[in-house]
Amino acid sequence: MKIFSFTDRGKVRPTNEDALWMNGELGLFLVADGIGSSGRGAEASQGVVRACREALKGTPRPEELLPTLIRKANAALYELAQEKGGSFGATAAILWIRGREARFTWVGDSRIYRLRRGQLERLTADHTRAEELSRSGAVPPAAAARKSALTRSLGQGPTIEFSQGGPIEVQQADLFMVATDGVTDVTPDTDLGDFLSKGPIGGSAAIRQAVLERGGPDNLTAVLVEVEAPDLERTLEAPQIATILKDAATRDAIKPSRVMPAAVLQPPPPEPGIGPFLKGILAGGARRMALEVVIVALFLGTAFMAPELLAMLGRRLEAVPPSWFLVAGLALYAALLKLRAG
Repeated sequence: MKIFSFTDRGKVRPTNEDALWMNGELGLFLVADGIGSSGRGAEASQGVVRACREALKGTPRPEELLPTLIRKANAALYELAQEKGGSFGATAAILWIRGREARFTWVGDSRIYRLRRGQLERLTADHTRAEELSRSGAVPPAAAARKSALTRSLGQGPTIEFSQGGPIEVQQADLFMVATDGVTDVTPDTDLGDFLSKGPIGGSAAIRQAVLERGGPDNLTAVLVEVEAPDLERTLEAPQIATILKDAATRDAIKPSRVMPAAVLQPPPPEPGIGPFLKGILAGGARRMALEVVIVALFLGTAFMAPELLAMLGRRLEAVPPSWFLVAGLALYAALLKLRAG
């Protein structure tokens, strides 16, 4: 699988109350969006992740995996509220890719999408008042697209009503996205389809940039997963799941199996060229810039003073092919690029 993710505070919220967790070996991907203030939202979303990881240690049977995770997450937040008082709530969406099939579950308005051969499909339906009225025909679909109050969230009671989907067929090159509402509220599905067509890395960068350019009003978190051919033949059964979890617990071998902190997504490295080169010169320090100027001067001098240099050095060098000077100039340019990278 090709997996890429990001989580960002956005431009308005003072803290990041989203969390994500992923385990590439299990094919399990989760996002959670905390509800509340004064740090309660962040504590709630982190609580969802911790509860799901703890639940996996019990190695639930494959057919019970997702319901177990969502129920354990709800119980953990409800118990936290009973212990500390007040309310600890969160939305969550969990995707499990298992060979040639995928299953998913969700509570609230965190979403799961699949892009297949350029066609984007939303696999989840928001638990919001507007969307539920739209499905019943009481309001037009356009009204459901507007932000609306949640009708379900984790942590509001000892039991939870959640939604499930699947199993659905998984094909090679399918691209799944699990995301919080900070991404989807300001990014229409038409735009998401265009962004996801860039693949997991390019799509992640494009989505994050678009959300921030549109004001970044909420925390934004997403996990993008592209299925590759070998993944289709990999179906884990309960004993294999237990082995993976045991290894992860003893040596933390599965590096993606962590709550990801807020971070700035780094775009793919730029191709070498004159544009990045000139930008690098402008951004460099004084000492480095001085070295770059010297190298550029040598390069230009070599190019424009080749006849004079030949005359000074005598006839022995008149037989030197002009291409040698071009090679020398290119070597200097390569040295300068290496200097920028170092």
